[in-house]
Amino acid sequence: MTGRRLARVRIGDSAELLAEYLLGRIAFVSRVPRQEDVGHDLLCTLYETVGDLLKAGGFFAVQVKSSKSPIRYKKSHELNWISSQENPFFIGIADTEAQSLELYSTGQILRLFLWKAPKRVTLRVGFPKKRSDQIVFSNNYEAADVYLGAPVVKLVASEISDDPTVTQRANLLQYWVAIDRENLVRRATKMYWVLGPSNYETNQKPSEIGVQFFWNPENLPGSFDNFLRASVALLNVLHDLDRNWSQIALYEDLIKLFEGHDALSNHPASVILKNRRIIRNQ
Repeated sequence: MTGRRLARVRIGDSAELLAEYLLGRIAFVSRVPRQEDVGHDLLCTLYETVGDLLKAGGFFAVQVKSSKSPIRYKKSHELNWISSQENPFFIGIADTEAQSLELYSTGQILRLFLWKAPKRVTLRVGFPKKRSDQIVFSNNYEAADVYLGAPVVKLVASEISDDPTVTQRANLLQYWVAIDRENLVRRATKMYWVLGPSNYETNQKPSEIGVQFFWNPENLPGSFDNFLRASVALLNVLHDLDRNWSQIALYEDLIKLFEGHDALSNHPASVILKNRRIIRNQ
């Protein structure tokens, strides 16, 4: 609009600029042009200082908001987008008055869509009334509220000139990026289990990590293939080791499993075992 601009758009612009500035202290940051923006505002690559160089680390994306209002997904393309993220994705709440940026992990979204397929999803900053239930379904399971909990990292302008603080924040964010990356890769390879902290505090590394498994009859082919791959890898490693009593039972049991079932012995994954003469050709 010539000579004018919507005030709410300008507020969003300021929030993105602040987020870019604060994240720029720990990451290479590329702002997504407005005409190319489909949900990610900033594309970031963490870095660490090595001598005179900045060494690139983990990649993640950020959607920047200027308020903690809920984020809703209800159209099919919106649900498909949020459920099929391939990179660690954070919601960033930029407070221009406090000159701060809070980063919230969206790892709970992966758990949600491995569990159910709701028709409406709402992301909410903070915790529900029952703190342990970060995913709250409606009675008919058609809608879900996903509570993002506390921010995993908070960056404040007054602190980013302090090198030890900056390094701590960068290492902590790298920790969260690595967790999300591993979970996303497992989903892509049809391994449906998710790692994550049961509890944490902002700007502090979690002390405990838990695991949650998901299963469904439709996942049987992928689970079967992954079992074979893991078994083949384990047999090859054990074959090359000096086997002791604790390894022999497992080693022999896996060999019997492959040799005793046609579906396993004839599977392409077992070819390497036959080539190395770990199992017999039948």
